[in-house]
Amino acid sequence: MKPAANRARRQVIGLTLAAAAAVLLVHLFPGISGLVPSDFVAGGPNALEFCDPTNPRFLPVVARTSPVSLTLTTFRPARAGTESPVELTLRTATGKPIGRSELAATAGEKIHLWLVDPTLRDFQRAVPQPGLAPGRWTFAFTPELAGVYRIFADFTPAATAQEIYASVDLPVSSAAAAPPGPRTPPGLSADRGRYRFALIPSATPVYARQPLMLHFTAERTGGGMVPLVATHGAFIHLIAFDGRRTGFANLADEARSGGMPPDPFHPGASFRVTFSDPGQYVLWSWFLLGGRETAVPFGLQVLP
Repeated sequence: MKPAANRARRQVIGLTLAAAAAVLLVHLFPGISGLVPSDFVAGGPNALEFCDPTNPRFLPVVARTSPVSLTLTTFRPARAGTESPVELTLRTATGKPIGRSELAATAGEKIHLWLVDPTLRDFQRAVPQPGLAPGRWTFAFTPELAGVYRIFADFTPAATAQEIYASVDLPVSSAAAAPPGPRTPPGLSADRGRYRFALIPSATPVYARQPLMLHFTAERTGGGMVPLVATHGAFIHLIAFDGRRTGFANLADEARSGGMPPDPFHPGASFRVTFSDPGQYVLWSWFLLGGRETAVPFGLQVLP
C-alpha cells in the first residue's frame, strides 16, 4: 500500500476514534452539555423573560413564548383519585432534546414541576426523573379533582445558568359521578390539625406592580414546637398562582437566605414579590412538618 493511502487510512481511523470518544465522554460525564445559549432563545417581542432573582415577580408563562417546549404522554387516561404515570418530553426552541446533562441542579433537582387544577384547590409538585431516551422525563401524580390540570416547569439550563419556565396542560377525568362541592376561597390564615399558619402582607391593600413582602408565620395551638425540617434548600416554600393560571412565581425565603433554621416555636419566613396584574391569587406554601410534606393555601386580592 502506498504511503499516501496509509496516511489517509490512519486519518480516517483517527477521526472515527475521536468521534466515538467524544460520544462516550458525553455519556460517561453527564455534566457535559452539548447545548449552547442560542438554543434557549425564543425570540420575538412576546418571548418569556428570565426572572431576576433579586427582584422576583409574577411571570405570565402561558401568555409568552417559552424558549423550550413541553409535551406529555400518558400511558392511560388520567383520572381523579388514581395515580397517573406521565412521560414528559423537553426540547429547546431549536428542537434539540434537553436531558439530564443539559440541566443544572437547583435545590437539589434538575426539574421542578407544579401541578394545579382549574380551581387551584389541588396543588401538587413532582420531580421528573430522566427516561431512557434523551429529552424524555418521567413522573407520576395522583390528581384529587377532575378538570384540565396545568403543569408549570421550572429548571435551569447549564448553558445559560438562568431559570427557564414553561407550561403544559393535562386533562383529568372524574372518577365519581358527583361533582366537587362549592369552592371556598382560601384566606390569609389556615389551620392544619394542631397548627395554625398565616401569611401577612407588608402593606394592605396590595397593589399590582408594587414590590411587596409576604411574611409567613406558624404556631402550635396551646404552645410548643413546630417541627419543620429543611427540604429542597429551604424550610418553607411559597408558590403563587393567579386565578386564571396564566403563570406562577416560585418565591425564596429571604429570612433564611443564609441557611439558618427558623425559630422552632414560632417559625417564620419572608418572601419578596411583585404582582404584575390585578386579580385574585392563590399562594400555596409547602414544607416538611414532623417529617411529613404539608401544603397550605392562602388567598390574596391584588388591586390595580
